[in-house]
Amino acid sequence: MGERKHLSRLRRLWRKASDEGAEAVITSFPPHLRYLLGFSGSTGWLVVCEGEAALFVDGRYTSQAKREVPEEVEVVEVKRFYEEVKGWLKERGVSAVGVFPQRFTVDGYERLKRGLGRVRLVKLPAIIEEMRAVKEDCEVEAIKEACRLAQRAFERALGLVREGVEEQELQAEIVYFLLKSGSEGLPFDPIVASGENSALPHAKPSGRRLKKGDLVIFDLGARVRGYCSDITRTVSVGRASSEARRMYRAVWEAQRRAAERARPGMSEEGLYRVAERALKRWGMSEYFKHGLGHGLGLEIHESPSLAKGRKGRLKRGMVITIEPGVYIEGVGGVRIEDDFLLTAKGAERLTEEPAPPRILEV
Repeated sequence: MGERKHLSRLRRLWRKASDEGAEAVITSFPPHLRYLLGFSGSTGWLVVCEGEAALFVDGRYTSQAKREVPEEVEVVEVKRFYEEVKGWLKERGVSAVGVFPQRFTVDGYERLKRGLGRVRLVKLPAIIEEMRAVKEDCEVEAIKEACRLAQRAFERALGLVREGVEEQELQAEIVYFLLKSGSEGLPFDPIVASGENSALPHAKPSGRRLKKGDLVIFDLGARVRGYCSDITRTVSVGRASSEARRMYRAVWEAQRRAAERARPGMSEEGLYRVAERALKRWGMSEYFKHGLGHGLGLEIHESPSLAKGRKGRLKRGMVITIEPGVYIEGVGGVRIEDDFLLTAKGAERLTEEPAPPRILEV
C-alpha cells in the first residue's frame, strides 16, 4: 500500500484524536494495525502521539514488524508491555491517552487503566472505523482482486454440483481452491447450504447430500492484501420448481433495484427499504430475515450497516455488499450477493460476473 499512505493515515488519526482531547492514541486491534501500519501480525500495541508513533511487540514479531511498518515508526520489543509503554508516554509528557472502548473487553480496559497508572484514558468514538469506511483507490483494487478470486472459486464449485455430493465436499473444494490460488487465509468459513438447509441464512455445511430439485446457496469470499470480498450465489440441482424460480426472481429484482438506487447521501435504512419494498411486491418481504448488506474491507463486516433502524448516511468511496434473501421453511432459501463501490454516480459493481436474472439449473 506504500509507506506514505500509512503515514498519512497516522496523521489523520492524530488530528481527529487530538480534537477529542487526547494527547496520544493507543490500539491493539489487528485490523487497526494493518490499516495504519501495514502490520499483519496478530499481536502488537500501536501508540501514536504528535509527530511520532511506536509499535510495541514481543520477540515473536520484532523482525516482521521492522519489515512491514514504515521506517518512521519505532518498533519496540517488549517483555513487560505496560511498564515500557508507560515509560515511553512519560518521556513525552503524555497524561491523557485516547482509547477505543468498543475494541476492549471490560477486563482488558481495566487492566490497561491499571497498567498505565496515572495516565488518564480518554474514550474516543470509532475514529478509525470511520476512516476505514471510505476506501482509497489501492484498497478498492485489492477488493476487486478478491472479488475475482471468489468468483473463480464459485465457478470451480459449480462444476462439481451434482446429485449425491455432500455440502462439506463442496465447501472443502472452495477452501482448497481459494488457498491454492493465493487467498490470504479466509475472511469466513464458506457456506454451502442445500435443500431444507438453504432456508437457514447462516447454515453450516453438513454431510447432507444434494438431491434433485434442491436449492443450493454458496456464500464465500477471498482475501487479497488483507482486503475481503463476499459473494453469494443460489443455484438449483436440476430443474427448479416454479416456487423456487419465483423466489429467485424476487430476490434478483430486489438486488437490482437496490443497486440502482444506492448513492452517497442515502440513509442505511433507506437502501434496506428499497429492497424490502421490491420483495413486498412479490409477497415475500416477510421472508427477508436479515439486513440488506454491510461495509467490506479489512474485515468482512464493517461500517456501514444496511438494516432497519440504521440512520447513518452512505458516503462516496464506501464499499458495500447488497445481499437480499428470502428463506421459507420447508421450501428452501435464495440469496444473491455482490460487492459495490459507491461513486458520485451511484453503485459500481465490483463483482465482475453478476448473477443471472433466472436461476441457474445445474
